[in-house]
Amino acid sequence: MIDWRIEIERNNFRNEVDDSHLERGKWETVIDEISKKILINIETLDEFSLHDIQLNCNSQDKEKVEIIVDCINEKKWPSLEGEMRKLAKLLGEKIAINSSEQFEKWEIIGQKIKNCWPLFESWIEFLPIEDISKNQDIIEQYPNHNNPLELIDTWGVYREKKYWPNVFSHIEECNQFIYDPWLYVEKVSPRYEEFRLKSSMMLRNDLVQKLGWETWLLWVADFPIIYMKQAVIYNINDLDIIKKLIAQVSIIEKIEPTNKMILIVLLIRRFLELCEHIQRNLDYAVKRIEPDEKGIDFKQELKNWEETESFERISSLIDEVVAIAMRDEIGFQIMSSMFKHLEVVSEKKNIIRSQLRTLLISNLAKMCEASDCYKRLLEELNSQTKLLNAAMLFFCLEDSQDDLKQQIIKMILNQYANLLISEKYLWHGNLSFEGDEGKLLWYLSGVISYSNDPYSELTSLVERVLIKSGGWKYNYVEYLESITKVTHCLTVGTMMAEWMQRNGKIPEASIVYRYIWSFAHDWIRWIFDDRNESVTALLISLWARLILVCPDNYVDMTLEASNKLDSLKQQITCLKVLRQNLRNKEPGTELPLTLQKHIYTLFEKSFVVEKQLTSEQNEVAWFTNSIVELTPNI
Repeated sequence: MIDWRIEIERNNFRNEVDDSHLERGKWETVIDEISKKILINIETLDEFSLHDIQLNCNSQDKEKVEIIVDCINEKKWPSLEGEMRKLAKLLGEKIAINSSEQFEKWEIIGQKIKNCWPLFESWIEFLPIEDISKNQDIIEQYPNHNNPLELIDTWGVYREKKYWPNVFSHIEECNQFIYDPWLYVEKVSPRYEEFRLKSSMMLRNDLVQKLGWETWLLWVADFPIIYMKQAVIYNINDLDIIKKLIAQVSIIEKIEPTNKMILIVLLIRRFLELCEHIQRNLDYAVKRIEPDEKGIDFKQELKNWEETESFERISSLIDEVVAIAMRDEIGFQIMSSMFKHLEVVSEKKNIIRSQLRTLLISNLAKMCEASDCYKRLLEELNSQTKLLNAAMLFFCLEDSQDDLKQQIIKMILNQYANLLISEKYLWHGNLSFEGDEGKLLWYLSGVISYSNDPYSELTSLVERVLIKSGGWKYNYVEYLESITKVTHCLTVGTMMAEWMQRNGKIPEASIVYRYIWSFAHDWIRWIFDDRNESVTALLISLWARLILVCPDNYVDMTLEASNKLDSLKQQITCLKVLRQNLRNKEPGTELPLTLQKHIYTLFEKSFVVEKQLTSEQNEVAWFTNSIVELTPNI
């Protein structure tokens, strides 16, 4: 049974009518007569309307006929209420009972009634399993075709046959990732909504499912292209069934390992999509739908889902994948592939994926403690996603695993250095922990803080990526690229000082912080791109920790450093960050009078120039408002 939360929007849930009062007996005769009439005239009936049916019946039954015909007329969907749906289902049952035993006849019936889903669904449900078994060989055969895409309703650019060769060339290109199943599925089919099986294939799909899930999995596994597999898997709307299929496909020996991995990944992704759909629907219901007449409290449903059920659902999914990994190599390959490529753009918008990643990494950490599989997991961390997940895994390890931790620290540091000097490196100056960019900074800084010599590791990283702004064989493009890399290293360092401070390594934290403080302000003064967004992020991160790491010297350090910043905007931004952190520590606190006088002097000296450089009134207003805010006692 489909979870009602998946269909809130489609079924207009709040207006669902209670059909328990519907008396089957009073409709039996007229429904039976209509079903027979439909079957007799099935080949001549219009696909979209069954109004052509003419019955000799009394005036009382004519009203019933009109209701039923309205019910199964495609133009009335999706406004069908509960009673009409019930009638459609009763009619579907009668059509199934009176249908021929031949699949060829079923194809015609299915084509005619497919647009009234309750009718079609009921017809499939009540078709005798014995008749389906007799037709199994015919059902499992594909309709005549010259190209597998002829079995698919293609959308978008693929609607035109001239683009079909591109589909197969794309699949061929992606085959290099076939043993990295999560990446393979992401690359080969990012827009799965453009592929749906044709009605003749979907009918076969529904009938094969009635023969049992193992039979269905074997049938789907033999599909010639991944888009066909995706189309039928993404037609499953039951979380429990998907979880059952994941377990079942892993033990079917007739399906070869690579094919198993692809099917399992497709099923996992469908499971996640349904969970995300429930999340969106409940959120929609809370905002748009009044509490249901049946007493459903959508706010409570959303709360239960977010606080308990979604995590339990994802946990059960991961448990299933872990169980596969315990008995079969493909399970670990799937987990490893997910670990390397699973990213979360936003914690708030990607709650389900975030839960999946957390549970995945937690289980992989347990595996690493029990074996040396970490070597396979942490090889080639050549993306920020892989690096972040590796750093998150480090913090899931038990404290007793010190030797293992030090080995993992070395691997992460080497891979971080390699990533920094590669062309793949990219950072947009994002410090927010809501997204992966900010998380990477924080977790990396934590990993380095637990190394045997954090200060040396940091300075070594900076030296590897630092390029001077001139000299022999100077490359301007490489120099500009290095700015972002240096700011990333230094920002990691600022956060590392916080980790060390909070872990009781106070003298060491001060040494690291003062190194970054001195280096950053001198370096920024001479770089060509000092307004780079990553430079601003570095300054914010650095000044945000001044009170924490150097509480006794922050006034003198501020006076010295602010004079090294030639940009008034940078000076004001840093002092606003400092003031906010003072207030975080003690609400209502203002900057010391010495600093207020200092910033006011800087403003009087530099604002005239800044005003001439900008034509934006909002920017000018920001300067003046900021000075008023920072100097309340002047």
